[in-house]
Amino acid sequence: MQVQLRKELVRLVSVSVSEQTIDFLHQDGSVRQLNERSRLEAFKYCLFHPDSPVRKSNLRQALIELLRQGEQDAVIYRNARLLLALLVRIRREGLDMITREEVADMLLDEELVRQLWITATSREIQYRMQDSMLEIRQFLIQNGVSEEWLPMTKELRTRLETRSNTLPT
Repeated sequence: MQVQLRKELVRLVSVSVSEQTIDFLHQDGSVRQLNERSRLEAFKYCLFHPDSPVRKSNLRQALIELLRQGEQDAVIYRNARLLLALLVRIRREGLDMITREEVADMLLDEELVRQLWITATSREIQYRMQDSMLEIRQFLIQNGVSEEWLPMTKELRTRLETRSNTLPT
């Protein structure tokens, strides 16, 4: 009886925290705070753990829709760019209780990864940041993300061609 009650309590609390996590992404610079070790661990769990309600319930669709809004909303756009960079960082080295493998699992979610990339590249990218975005794209592809999920913008294609033309032969 106690175990069942505890599971139900965890389920109720995790749904509430997951909803707060999605709201958190509306705040300017909120994702930057997730980079800090031993802070906002519940939000990290909700975003990145495969068993969290954000990843397994209708809140997943709410997250994808929020990311879609970032194509027009500057705050969500900035947070999407930061979230993409954070995903790569965690895939490389982990962060707190979020493992590299859990993020690898997240990279298998086509709809989520595609929308995150589309939002992160939906506005003009500063010239000096284009190389960084191309490196992120390459890293994601090397870690199992399909190239088709990461469409190249015209400016990224142009930058890639420019880089290819300047390589020594």
